[in-house]
Amino acid sequence: MTSRVSVWFRRLGYVTLALALAGGALNLSHCFAPELPACAYRCNASEPRCPDEYECRVDGYCHLKGNDEACPYSQDLVPPPVRDLSGLSPDLTVTGDLSKSDAMPNPG
Repeated sequence: MTSRVSVWFRRLGYVTLALALAGGALNLSHCFAPELPACAYRCNASEPRCPDEYECRVDGYCHLKGNDEACPYSQDLVPPPVRDLSGLSPDLTVTGDLSKSDAMPNPG
């Protein structure tokens, strides 16, 4: 037989646990709120051209809907092509023997 006090403490424990879980769930539901940049993506060639929160504009970039801020960059972020530097320096290959005439003879 359980006493009335222990039943009361058990019920109080259940209520406390339920309130703690509800408070934790409420707290976690508000923690993810990313700050979206005004302009961070290049428009895709096919649909969908931009993420849901963005719209493609004439400059070729996805802009946040309702934001009229200009993109801080105006060119594509692809690196420039590599230049061929092989023709800029003189040909340093030399034909013939480069040993000096006063070098020691082979003793063997």
